[in-house]
Amino acid sequence: MKRLLIDTSALYALNDADDRSHSAATAFWKANPDALFVMSSPIFGEFLTLAKKRFGGRAVVKAGEFIRQSPRFEVVHLDENDEEAVWEIFHRYADKDWSWFDVTLFHLARKLGVWEVFAFDDHFRQMGLSVLPGP
Repeated sequence: MKRLLIDTSALYALNDADDRSHSAATAFWKANPDALFVMSSPIFGEFLTLAKKRFGGRAVVKAGEFIRQSPRFEVVHLDENDEEAVWEIFHRYADKDWSWFDVTLFHLARKLGVWEVFAFDDHFRQMGLSVLPGP
């Protein structure tokens, strides 16, 4: 099973038919049925927070349960060492417009050796990751 990182932008696009990237996200999801989509627990929380504002509590709980139970997703919980590493990256690249959440995925890329991310956020290219599905 191929491991890919997944960002909030892709999670949101998959769940919002009105999102400008919805078609591309859905096509990529369907074209990669054997992919394991890996996210940090902060990305999971960011997605739930944003989606709750748009879709409401019941719908977002259903989406969250799908993510938690699906064999296609892995949520990586950050420990104290991970948090320190994320802080160091966030601090080192303070001149970049990278969110804390983006940096957690960059840390996971380094830690897990997974250099591809399913995302619609160009910041990941600055980090040296391959952004899929691409332009």
